[in-house]
Amino acid sequence: MIEIRKVTSNQERRQFFQFSCKLYKDDPYWVSWPISALVEMLEPMKCGFYTHGVAEAWLAYRNGKIVGRIVGSIDKTYNQAYAEQTAFFGFYECINDPDVAKTLFGRVEDWGKSHDMKRLQGPYALNLNYGAGMLIEGFDDAPYVGMPYNLPYYKHQLESLGFRKVKDFYAFRVRGVPVLPRSLERLVKSDISKRVTYRELNLRNLREESDFVCDLYNDAFEGHWGHVRIDRSEFYQMALDWVEFLDPRLFVFAFFDGDPMGFCMVVPDAFQVLRAIRNPVGLLLYLAQRILTLGHQTSITRCRFDTVCLRKKYQRSGLGSFLYWQFLQRYLDSGFTEVEFSPTLEDNSMIQPLMVRMGAQRSKVYRIFGRSLERE
Repeated sequence: MIEIRKVTSNQERRQFFQFSCKLYKDDPYWVSWPISALVEMLEPMKCGFYTHGVAEAWLAYRNGKIVGRIVGSIDKTYNQAYAEQTAFFGFYECINDPDVAKTLFGRVEDWGKSHDMKRLQGPYALNLNYGAGMLIEGFDDAPYVGMPYNLPYYKHQLESLGFRKVKDFYAFRVRGVPVLPRSLERLVKSDISKRVTYRELNLRNLREESDFVCDLYNDAFEGHWGHVRIDRSEFYQMALDWVEFLDPRLFVFAFFDGDPMGFCMVVPDAFQVLRAIRNPVGLLLYLAQRILTLGHQTSITRCRFDTVCLRKKYQRSGLGSFLYWQFLQRYLDSGFTEVEFSPTLEDNSMIQPLMVRMGAQRSKVYRIFGRSLERE
């Protein structure tokens, strides 16, 4: 018999995330953020999502042992923006048993219906701003920092329960030195380059920098698939979670004639350290190494190109190429040997051709699934 219990206490929140450690104990690629950081995402007083959303977490038990977990969330901002009644699911983990999967999703569906939701979609770590997607291709390599990883049979579990593809995200990878496209080289040598200036992230003024990035982010991604506008206070809270993983030299703002144009964010792959240690103590070693080496991590050879963010009025100008140029120079200077561009929407026809010309190959596919809650 499978029993579903709502997660309510701090101890149960820790058990919720510790379940993954047991489920993946023999998987060479799996890696986890520190449990303490994950637990805060389920605590309304510590996570800004709950100012505009609700969420509940459940654990599945069989014979007194945890065999699965799931979170249901409803983002009021998302539903208002898209005129939908959609609930999200996320943080899904489950043994290879269809009955456990069916019971877990049955609980989320009942919860969604009790809130008058008509659709269930995911996986989302609460909403798109916190992370999304289920890995369905590319199980032959470890995830890069901030990207999801899961067991291969999850896709079949969802499809057997009636879930279908909503949207895919791609990851593109370059091993070695990216190719410098001739068109990019010509652009950065043209007269227009004299009108573009740059500066790096200033961690000493994190609050002001966070507000600046938040405004650029909301302007750039408004109208993009699934985007949910985020306010400055919630964004700052997320910035505090990420700041220890950032290298200011790899977070670059661009200005055109002094006007803020956008930014690019590249993140050293701290998952390399965490995976090597195979427990969250690796995070402390990573942070200590950053201090002792003044940010020059000698054991991290991979990085993830997370974002190119351009304000709306610059998105058709071609000026975003200057940020890719800056990335190329800084990638070479930092001594990395591998970079992943992720996540990239499957239908982003502006960015993918440039990545291919840089020598990138598609390496992973992440999927958002959905299904109606109105069927019998």
